[in-house]
Amino acid sequence: VQRRSGGLCEADTPACLSGPHAGVLAHHKRLRSQTAGHDPDLMLWVCREAHDFIHSRPMQAHALGLIIRAGDP
Repeated sequence: VQRRSGGLCEADTPACLSGPHAGVLAHHKRLRSQTAGHDPDLMLWVCREAHDFIHSRPMQAHALGLIIRAGDP
């Protein structure tokens, strides 16, 4: 996931308005409790600000495709 991102945050959130940030951690778009592993297609390399945004504003994050809920295609 980190290699795919080139080390930059892959999330496009309002928290990242100042431009590309260095990613610091892997974010599971689908909750780990809802999936069997660490599928890179279901993960993003994100900066701390984006990760905080995703978890503090789950409805907005879902609308942006940063969270996948059970039942989503």
